[in-house]
Amino acid sequence: MKDMIGGSDMKRLSQMPPMPPMDPMGGGMPPMPPGGGMPPPPGGEMPPMGAAPMGMPPGPPPPTGPPPIAGPIDSIGEIVYDANLDKYIAEHTDEDENEIALSIWEDYGGNQDGTVDPDKKGRRSDADANRPPEAVQQEIKDTADRKWERLEDGKTVADITSLEELIGIMKTMIFGTVKKYSTPPAPPPGAGAPPM
Repeated sequence: MKDMIGGSDMKRLSQMPPMPPMDPMGGGMPPMPPGGGMPPPPGGEMPPMGAAPMGMPPGPPPPTGPPPIAGPIDSIGEIVYDANLDKYIAEHTDEDENEIALSIWEDYGGNQDGTVDPDKKGRRSDADANRPPEAVQQEIKDTADRKWERLEDGKTVADITSLEELIGIMKTMIFGTVKKYSTPPAPPPGAGAPPM
């Protein structure tokens, strides 16, 4: 090899920094770090799992619950969804279906005696459905104690449902939630049947 390289080339090669050790398998990559895994990229550590790729800004935080309804709430199903009833039932196991239904009824503008407060009317219009998620989230926070404002403009909770209908829905939801949380988990695969 020395015969093929001229003197000035040899001098220049001898002044170059040493090459990193080669992979014994001939792949041309630096050796694996102790403990295995891939070597870190040039200039740093690998980002933790789930982090944004290097050079990319982090994305928005993951949502903490179901996405909120942006437009006017105009059905009993949307009231149940907006109230996050599954979570409410799981957190208030000491309440029966009547108490839960009454709580939801009052949250959306009803009175404790089953009537409705005529002054507690919705304010949302169809145009509200086009708001950005940040504006919807802010409105959810601002109306936490005035959920009736999320109803369709000019409507009361009694225009959408009744306390009796809410109680019926609560019976079904409570049964489903209790069943969901009380069903024992299935045995792991391969566990087989219990001995006889």
